[in-house]
Amino acid sequence: MAVTGRGVSIALAATLVFAATVSARASSTVICYAKDKAIDVELHGSAGRSIGSGISGFGGEAEFKMSWMPQAVRRVSFEAGHLTQSWSDDREIRLAVSWMKEGKEPSPELVLIIKTRRARGDDAPYRGQYQLIATLPDDKAGTRREVQGKIECSAD
Repeated sequence: MAVTGRGVSIALAATLVFAATVSARASSTVICYAKDKAIDVELHGSAGRSIGSGISGFGGEAEFKMSWMPQAVRRVSFEAGHLTQSWSDDREIRLAVSWMKEGKEPSPELVLIIKTRRARGDDAPYRGQYQLIATLPDDKAGTRREVQGKIECSAD
């Protein structure tokens, strides 16, 4: 016996609209970008909106413009495994990204820390600071260099 009628169609349509609304709010696309005299970086991923959700589909590109940065690592691609820590909620987005060149040759260790806070309003961007910590290989302990600047993120 099939159930038909206008009431069933309306109920089915209402259920589909509700399901689409819930799934649309289950996660948001996060994009962070900074472009200044030291770096040009864009990071992206999908952030869950429930407690304990992480960022999935993480990736990005960076260009490091500092004269002391070795030429071989001036352009870097980030993948999910490079995201070592993340925090996101309605008010803040915080990320820690760690990168080293694969292989046996000495490589700089790059750590990019992003701390942002959303201004008032649901459509306001997240604004804050990035800190890039680069440990450059040398004969013994390595040389540590840092740069800081402004970064902006959006989540929709």
